[in-house]
Amino acid sequence: MQPFIFSHTVRTFETDARGLMTVSSLLNILQYGAGKHAGELGWSVRALHNSGKTWVLQRFTVEMNELPADGDTITLTTYPSGSDKLLAYRDYKVEDASGKVLVLATSAWVILDLRARRVTPIPDTVSAISTRFGPKLKAKPGTRLTDWQPEADEKAPVFRVRRHDMDLNGHLTNVTYAEWGLEAVPEEIFSKGQLKEIDIVFKAESFFNDRISSHLRTSAVEGSADIRFQHMLRRESDQKVTALMETSWQKP
Repeated sequence: MQPFIFSHTVRTFETDARGLMTVSSLLNILQYGAGKHAGELGWSVRALHNSGKTWVLQRFTVEMNELPADGDTITLTTYPSGSDKLLAYRDYKVEDASGKVLVLATSAWVILDLRARRVTPIPDTVSAISTRFGPKLKAKPGTRLTDWQPEADEKAPVFRVRRHDMDLNGHLTNVTYAEWGLEAVPEEIFSKGQLKEIDIVFKAESFFNDRISSHLRTSAVEGSADIRFQHMLRRESDQKVTALMETSWQKP
């Protein structure tokens, strides 16, 4: 068995105002590689749908040394990197044309029973596959993200789930959660700073017409010039937390 290796030239519509690949475009490329490789290994989302199950992303941690620019050619390498009772892990590496490592990432996935809406154990065959590739490319995060009670006067942006935001499982796409979390970042940091790491935990599904509020608070980084934000996405109808996220930025 071989890792999935995919070359991609960054297109203009995948970049931001600075001409760099957007985080959402990067996350989409990583998940594209994950999906293609899972299909090659016989464990695609569509294959699982045939047995009433599906893959659901539980956590995604992405370290960005540098984002590629419009017209750059990048190479993605991804493969399964381990498993335990309920989680299957997958790692990623993105390199530029010279072989310089731009991005390292790790993800954790669960298999969901679509009828019961419950997580099921990782099959032995999947666990066996995950031992046949290389070493881990990025360590699993050692911290747990926790929610908090927003300030009463916080003016959090609110987003409505549209039809175009839905994925194969009929719920809000993983990348949209990240996009909505980043929308709360102060403009000076977002437009001029450099995002170094994003760590997102998906807590609950969101569906068409749900309204999701995006909350933010600053978290100190001792002995560092960087700034860190904690993000919380919450469904307005019942105040249920749908995702937690932490981002680290190099200040402009």
